[in-house]
Amino acid sequence: MTITAGQVKKIIENELADETRDNEAAEVIAAWCEERAGKMITEKNKPQGVYIVKHYGWTEFQTEVAFYSRMASQKDQTGPDLTMIIDRREVYAEYPQADTIREANPQYFAGVVKRNERRRELLASPESMRAIAHSLNNVNKALAAVKATLSNEVDDRYRIIEEAGLSEVKIGRLQL
Repeated sequence: MTITAGQVKKIIENELADETRDNEAAEVIAAWCEERAGKMITEKNKPQGVYIVKHYGWTEFQTEVAFYSRMASQKDQTGPDLTMIIDRREVYAEYPQADTIREANPQYFAGVVKRNERRRELLASPESMRAIAHSLNNVNKALAAVKATLSNEVDDRYRIIEEAGLSEVKIGRLQL
């Protein structure tokens, strides 16, 4: 299987769009919490389309996509995919200030800004996307050759791979 620069670009564009959408939804939830700061979190006063999940000693808001993502029949849902810590208590949980939400969930706020900035830089550089596709295709070919050469019959294959400085490479998989 090979990948093209166009496919790399499409993946980056999709991730950029998804994370921008999730960031916008997170900002709406943060504003919702700010308006209700200090009030108890209940089913009656939660944002629409959000589930309250209480476990592990904290209270979270999960969007429908996140809430149902564990179910195989719901894998094709679209929309914001958020699981946000709202309060570090399960019982008597209260809405916090928006800044507290941002600090507890940096992956949806400051993290998105940084990741999307890097994505935009990549999208502005077609040569970088070509280089990524070229490198991945070369790795794919090299792994196929290693797999063919170091088949299951070679008892010391993992030790050989490790000594070659490729301990992160598993036969058939590459962990980056």
